[in-house]
Amino acid sequence: MYVAKQHSMSEDAALDLARTIGVGQLITSGEDGLNATFVPFNVVRREDCVVLQTHLNRVNTQWKDAGEAMFIVQGPSAHISGTDFPAEEEGQKLPTVPTLNYVTVHLRGTLTAHDDDAWKRSHLTALVDQFEGEWRVGTHSSYELVNAAFVALVGVELEVTEIVGKAKLGQNMSPADIQHTAQHLRERDPSGSSVAELMEEIAIPWSQAREERVTNAKHGRGSLPFSGGLAQ
Repeated sequence: MYVAKQHSMSEDAALDLARTIGVGQLITSGEDGLNATFVPFNVVRREDCVVLQTHLNRVNTQWKDAGEAMFIVQGPSAHISGTDFPAEEEGQKLPTVPTLNYVTVHLRGTLTAHDDDAWKRSHLTALVDQFEGEWRVGTHSSYELVNAAFVALVGVELEVTEIVGKAKLGQNMSPADIQHTAQHLRERDPSGSSVAELMEEIAIPWSQAREERVTNAKHGRGSLPFSGGLAQ
């Protein structure tokens, strides 16, 4: 995935976002070519290794696609209308056009399958704890029924070798223009409020730091590199 410097996320921030969302597209390549399945997952840390665990229906032969694979986790996204931006000004060098603001995380690694009941039980327990507030095995369903369902499932895990996060939130604009655009997005489309908040929390500080670096350079002053927020 191409990521411009201003849209780059730290690995820790990207992994935290992926863990919080907890669902994504598992993409593999096997005998039948490319495969993709939208699945929930849980994150496990093993010493210096990060592992994403999920499960597939046994009839879904994607679990046989051992080797290089990827999870794509999609965060908030919103269409930014041309009317959300400030009006074009005379002498402007580039047009103001509609765009898409979004956050996404790609996790590459090696996929392996697990078909033993102990692995499945541990994984499913962690997955239930992650997503369920009340429902529990032993209270709302019997252990016997859940164990009987294991035959229909195959566990898979991705041992992560690369984490790439991208937060495209208008960092190329001035702080004032980002604030204007975020506010108009929020008023025009309430469903875009999460993206508007990220623009204010991430893009504005990044833009402010860039302007400070430019000012310091013009006056011959050094400045520390910006390292705050989700994107840097």
